[in-house]
This record gives sequence, C-alpha cells and structure tokens, in this order.
Amino acid sequence: MADIPSAWQPLVMNAPDRGDDRGNGSLIITSPWFRFLEDLAQGGATSGTASWNSTTETLDYDTGSITLSDTVGWAPYAFPAGAGPSASAATSITLAINGGSVAVPVIVQAHMYIESVSIRNIDIGGTHDLEFRVYRDAMNDSNTLSEVTGCDGTDTFLSAGNSTRTVTVGTPGTYLPPGIYWLVLRNTSATTTWLVGVPTVGAGVLGINACQTKTLGSALSSTLDFVAATWVKVTSVPICSFNGRAFGQTSAF
Repeated sequence: MADIPSAWQPLVMNAPDRGDDRGNGSLIITSPWFRFLEDLAQGGATSGTASWNSTTETLDYDTGSITLSDTVGWAPYAFPAGAGPSASAATSITLAINGGSVAVPVIVQAHMYIESVSIRNIDIGGTHDLEFRVYRDAMNDSNTLSEVTGCDGTDTFLSAGNSTRTVTVGTPGTYLPPGIYWLVLRNTSATTTWLVGVPTVGAGVLGINACQTKTLGSALSSTLDFVAATWVKVTSVPICSFNGRAFGQTSAF
C-alpha cells in the first residue's frame, strides 16, 4: 500500500488469494464510499467516486458531472428477440411426439423476478404434455448451457381451441440478471404433436434464424448442448414470454 496516498489507505483492503485458478479473492470495503484511482504512479488521481445508495439499493458511480447507477429496474415481462405482446398467431412450429423441442432466445432487458412462462398453443385437439427449462447463455462462450435452477415447469392440458398457456415456474420469484436466456420447450406426449404459435407475418423479408428445433429423446436436464448435430435453424419466432414481478409484489405484473 506504499503507493497509495496515506489519507486513502483506510479505504483500501487487500484481497487474499483464493488459492484457485482465478488467483483472486474477495474484497470487502467497510467505508460507505470509495474512490477509483487512474494512476497510482502519478499520485493516485481520482477518476470518480462510488457509493452505496441505501434508498434505491444501488451502487452509484459519480464522475463529477453525472451519476451512473448499476441498475435499470425490474422487468415486468420479457419476449423473444423479434417478438412482442401484440403479435397474433395463425401459423405454428410443430413439435413432434416423444421429444420435439424448440429453443427460443429471450431477451431479459432488466433485472427480473420470473414468476411464470406463457406459451401460445395452436389447437389440434387431444391431450398435450410439455416441459420447459430456462438456460443461461454464460460468458464462457460454451456450446453447453446450464439451466437456471427454479425456472423449469410442466403442463398437461386437453386442447379445445387456440390458447395461451401460462405455467408458474418451479420456484416463483427466481432472480434473473439482465441477459440472453434460452427457453427450451419440449413435447413429452407420445401421441399428440404440439403446435407452438408464431406471428402471422412469419419470418419477414430478412429471414434470419430466430430459434432452433430438435427432437430430444431424453427429458430436459440441467445442461444442454445447443450446437450438437440435428438442431435445425428456424426463421419464425415462437410467441412466448417470461412474466416477472414488479413494484415489490409477489405475483406477476
């Protein structure tokens, strides 16, 4: 700590080595604020001050001209890339019996307490059985994604017309940080195919890949390979949503 101005030394604590492959440790700062240093060799010029805001429960960074916050609020809902709440469905993606599945990228734009998942069903009659899990696309850039524990669900229903199926997740109120998540829907019925609604307009003129399908013979597990052979890219966007809590409530917005 010899290079740090003595007046600031009480605000700086050395983090012990964790002894793991990351080679770093926990840093605990007991002061309600701390400064960022641009260059210790130049006497520790201050580039900004961070402080904990107990009212909004955020870490705020003051640059001297503006104050930035580490949060963007709580998302009441989230939709797949290219879809929204006003979409109507007249066409569908067909999920085959015994494991027909679709993986859909859902954009969570703010912090979320996920309560349930909604899926648009296109009627073909008969009893439908399905399962779903939510997988996190982590920054490790791996083709194998891990599920978000508590965001799974199942649904069994007798279809008597087009309907929106809303299923509460395994642990309602599970926290999702902002990011991209993959919702995987799997048809578990051995007798009835399942049609997931897609917008009437369909893929549009760009025709970009919006989701992917595959028949998964085994039940969804805690990890899933999103690259392995037989995934087929699809240009239509399934109509579905994550439904979140807002304003400190214990139910979906």
